[in-house]
Amino acid sequence: MSVYEYKGSKRGGEQHEDTGMVVAKNSVEAREKLKEFEYDKITLRRVAGLSALLGRFTADVK
Repeated sequence: MSVYEYKGSKRGGEQHEDTGMVVAKNSVEAREKLKEFEYDKITLRRVAGLSALLGRFTADVK
């Protein structure tokens, strides 16, 4: 399982952007997990090293 850092924006009266981490097998699965939060634009960046190890335990979406 890989850890991805995401930025997602929601359309609405104000521009709202969320950031966090998601644990998934690949980027396609990460996007599928984030679709339930109804983001319009999602950018993903794979996290490696110690940050990835810690991210598995503290991820916002698992």
